[in-house]
Amino acid sequence: MLFEEKKVDDMKFLPRSKFDIVSHKSPETILKIIQSNTTSSNPNKSGFPKLNYRTPYYGELYRNGFHITPVPVVRNSFLPDIYGIIEPKEGKTMIHIT
Repeated sequence: MLFEEKKVDDMKFLPRSKFDIVSHKSPETILKIIQSNTTSSNPNKSGFPKLNYRTPYYGELYRNGFHITPVPVVRNSFLPDIYGIIEPKEGKTMIHIT
């Protein structure tokens, strides 16, 4: 066979990566870093977000997490939504990315 057959159950419909990042910075410092690289996603008249192209991401920050998307430089409908939960743990900070 030229191609390997896969069952539909074995294939991921939409690929999704989950991983954790460990940092020595405080959760507040991490949120400030993310905030300095993110602009809000307020829709304009065309329904697309008003973007500040000086920041690489747009989205929302929460007290213990965030939901951001890369700013599109060219038309690209496959930009990922990045969800993160930030939690202090044993003197370090865990960032859970999904």
